[in-house]
Amino acid sequence: MHNRFDNMLKVVNYATEHSDEVALLYFGIKSGTLKRYRKEIKKRKKGWRMPKVLLLDIETLPMVIHSWSLFMKNYSPKNIIHPTLPLMWAAKWLYSTEIMSDILTPGEAINRDDSRILKSVWKLMDEADIIIAHNGDRFDIKKLNGFFFHHDMMPPSDFQSIDTLKQSYKTMNLDSHKQEWITRYRCLEEKFETDYMLWVRCANGEQEALDEMESYCEQDVNGLEDMYIALLPWMKSHPNMGIYMDADASVCAGCGGQHLKRDGDYVTTAGTYPRYRCLDCGHQSKSRFSSLSPEQKRNLLVSTAR
Repeated sequence: MHNRFDNMLKVVNYATEHSDEVALLYFGIKSGTLKRYRKEIKKRKKGWRMPKVLLLDIETLPMVIHSWSLFMKNYSPKNIIHPTLPLMWAAKWLYSTEIMSDILTPGEAINRDDSRILKSVWKLMDEADIIIAHNGDRFDIKKLNGFFFHHDMMPPSDFQSIDTLKQSYKTMNLDSHKQEWITRYRCLEEKFETDYMLWVRCANGEQEALDEMESYCEQDVNGLEDMYIALLPWMKSHPNMGIYMDADASVCAGCGGQHLKRDGDYVTTAGTYPRYRCLDCGHQSKSRFSSLSPEQKRNLLVSTAR
């Protein structure tokens, strides 16, 4: 995590010494990213603990099976020659410019030896407070748990997950909820084009294919971060960042920002609560304390349960 903060500090200092425009070109980032870096550094200087938020994406090699027909569907586990295994992972800490990754070597791919890269991704997951992945709850995280189990590894320390696929489905009816469509729809970092043969070439240990796969997966993580930030104002169930921060003031539940604007009331069947809009990320938060007076609470009736 020190590397993440040092990275942000380096970018901000460079922008101060030269200019924002030069820094954006030099580090290949957007103006909104630089703005977020400055806010993150400001929080750190106040001594607030920041949650460790990891963006994660994995790629896997397909299983190898025996089959008598292309139309056979219900395979027995006895048909499996080689089970699926992780090919690579890519990750970054939220708002960091550094992308971390690990991929099988040609020899490891041919021998289907995933033990080394599983150890490296386990360390990151064990450090994270929150992990963001697209379809992560059903695929990335569960797949990794299965691989850890296979190698008799312990589970990483508990973390909360944010599945951007679930969040998209909850609030929107899009033509597609795949990352490649959402990033294209919002003009964000798009996925690279690939085909099935790239995975076959990787399984055969071709170094050129492995290099291409590494670039593909790292690009996915960049797009994932942009997509998460775009979806954040729409998320109704998001881990409360304020719990991790030990802040001495009210902060946005979504991003931990302090630039909050009173935005009416959040109304339930049992009361009303002050609602706030974050001017940094657009996320909505509410107070834990009702704005009703004790007398109003005593006089309030609610419908009977069905």
